[in-house]
Amino acid sequence: MQAVKPDTDYRIEQFTIFNDRETDFYLHRTEKAVFQAVQRLNGKGTGRLLDVGCGLGMQAARLALRGWEAYGIDASDQMLKLGQFRFPAVHKRVRLARSIAEALPFRGGYFDVVMCQGAMDHFADRGRFVAEVERVLKPGGHFVVALANYESLSCRIGKALDDLSRLLGVDTPRRYQFWRIPADHTFIGSYKLLKGLDNGTMRIARIHGASMFLFLPPWRELLEALPFELAAATFRVVDRVAYRFPSAADVVIAALRKEDLSDLLQLRLEARGNGKKRSSAVPSYLLRG
Repeated sequence: MQAVKPDTDYRIEQFTIFNDRETDFYLHRTEKAVFQAVQRLNGKGTGRLLDVGCGLGMQAARLALRGWEAYGIDASDQMLKLGQFRFPAVHKRVRLARSIAEALPFRGGYFDVVMCQGAMDHFADRGRFVAEVERVLKPGGHFVVALANYESLSCRIGKALDDLSRLLGVDTPRRYQFWRIPADHTFIGSYKLLKGLDNGTMRIARIHGASMFLFLPPWRELLEALPFELAAATFRVVDRVAYRFPSAADVVIAALRKEDLSDLLQLRLEARGNGKKRSSAVPSYLLRG
């Protein structure tokens, strides 16, 4: 398999900007969902936080305003400089550094929270990144990650409609093939993939979805046709369903906790002592030998 070269030279001009309600609702909801996922871990925001693939640094700045000691890294020097230039809060409150995700420039056990919003599926080596996250997290710290779900209900419907069009001999316009993985993605993000990050020492604490039906033409047209307040209310109703059923949602947000191995070893001793039944919270490899 050919190695993937990290894209470290991307610029803001490369991002497609959609000027429609559906995309605005979707982007704002994703930002809010990740923000809330972090705040839920520690409402007072007294910990040390790292945003990997931070882009302009806006999300890290929002969390810094809530009390977090915020750091951000990104591979693009242009994005980091633009964020500091355009947004004073980023310049004043977030400590930024240029780095790739697979080699985080921090000592082990430094952060209470590492977050990554919509960036992991652009990284060259997902496994190395997750190992780096585990390294820089404190025991008991959390990894909050959000990914576009290319196995969402919307993508499944879009793919089925495309297959039907092919059977009928009709070509689907490229703009409606939103279920195809973009060229700058290194793997297909999905609910199943995020669930698979649970490896025994990194355990899923919470996982939920955000938004539904993204890019489906009838949904987009409905949101554009309704009065703004009614469109927003309709989006919120569907979003509540997405929250409860993340495998169908457009975005999946997971919070994983780094287990404290000293606590797990204590559980091992307790499980072995007195002939008690093993605790399901203890990974099997800690119970060997």
